[in-house]
Amino acid sequence: QTKFSPETCFEIRNVQTGACYNHNPRILPVYMGVFQTNKMSVCFTACNGYRYAGMEARMSCFCGNDLHHLPVDPRECNEKCLGDKLQTCGGDWRINISKINAGN
Repeated sequence: QTKFSPETCFEIRNVQTGACYNHNPRILPVYMGVFQTNKMSVCFTACNGYRYAGMEARMSCFCGNDLHHLPVDPRECNEKCLGDKLQTCGGDWRINISKINAGN
């Protein structure tokens, strides 16, 4: 697992909406639960107060404040969200992570 200093993470912290990451081991530590209506807006609302929100395996939502990993091939996040089939919600141990709050 590669770790980066805060100085070298500036671009990584400005992730594009829905960038795909390997989530094994977990890189967003706060599990918000399974949402049968999961889509970006549902997970973003659940993660209010955190810097990042991530959707995994079509219906799971995770939150966190640190992201020190590089994205993987976006094709690895290939499962559509249960709440909106036009959005991608991760895959098998893959998570779409979005920056939702600038934070400190």
